[in-house]
Amino acid sequence: QATFIVFIFLRRKLFTLEEYEEYKRKVLPIRLRNRLYVSWRSPTGMDCKLVGPETLCFCTHRYKQHKTDYEVIPRDRPICVPCRVSHCPCQSYHYVPLNGTQPVRCRCKHFADEHSAAPGFSCNSCSKCSGFHSCFTCACGQPAYAHETVVETKEERLAQGKPVGQDVPYAAMGGLTGFSSLAEGYMRLDDSGCGKFQRQTGSIGVGFKTDFFFFQIPGYQHGPSLSKSILWTF
Repeated sequence: QATFIVFIFLRRKLFTLEEYEEYKRKVLPIRLRNRLYVSWRSPTGMDCKLVGPETLCFCTHRYKQHKTDYEVIPRDRPICVPCRVSHCPCQSYHYVPLNGTQPVRCRCKHFADEHSAAPGFSCNSCSKCSGFHSCFTCACGQPAYAHETVVETKEERLAQGKPVGQDVPYAAMGGLTGFSSLAEGYMRLDDSGCGKFQRQTGSIGVGFKTDFFFFQIPGYQHGPSLSKSILWTF
């Protein structure tokens, strides 16, 4: 009798059929019920960055390497998402922006990765730094130090009118809810960006609620109908 196995990348081991069934019974319902949404939010309330599984933390480890599965969501706020990498002092996921491909500099002139990931984020390269503080300006116009890493539940996000996407069984999805989640906040076409996504037309009025839009509306595909006015407003 053949043994059914499935490869789980994060664990780097092969599951037997019994282990896989136990995994589906225990872990998947937790992810569907207790997903945590993580974003880097500006003082204006805009989610400038929606964190995904590969997004780096201040500790240089990825979000998927942090504790993201909770059988019971903690009551304390903010919710802590500690790093699971051995000997890492990171107590909760903390997003730090990049300047191109490099980490941003602190006011002490040293890069973010030259600071400790322990609370306080003290500099490892100088003694004058009281903690990481970057004046890097985000695309939203606000300095990086004015932003905060937000970890929230589905209910908390819905209460603010922000998108939550569909319930999925995947690990460490963070704030990703669609293709537009990969864009910066001011470029995003949903409520977590600069405003609601609206569409106005001359002769046909259609409302779109998702960012998965394909130009397949009769009369708008080709030919003379292309002259019909379409106005995108934000």
